[in-house]
Amino acid sequence: MRRRRRRFPHVPRSVVAVLTLALCVFLMAGGVYMLVDKPPFMLSTPWGRIRPIMRGTGQTIYEGIISALLYGALFAGLYMCFKATGSYNPRMARLLMTIGVLVSILGLAGLYYMMWVKF
Repeated sequence: MRRRRRRFPHVPRSVVAVLTLALCVFLMAGGVYMLVDKPPFMLSTPWGRIRPIMRGTGQTIYEGIISALLYGALFAGLYMCFKATGSYNPRMARLLMTIGVLVSILGLAGLYYMMWVKF
């Protein structure tokens, strides 16, 4: 009996999951908008202040980078909480859960702050 040949190389599930998550963070942070519209990196005011966040519907590149980092922190915290459920060591599970919740709260608070400053 002949074996069928694979047409595509075998890619581990963890690599597919990380790439999918990176694509989701890229899309949520406005990566397509930044590639297509080419917004300014930062804004400067007449008084010499530099503002990374644009009020209204626009977005600067710096704002997109910050939001991508905050979304990444949010997902990393949730992943730590998920890994804490499978740990057999109670001390490690408690530590992972605590750090995961704190990182998730910091990421979410940062995103809410950006939205508050924006509008």
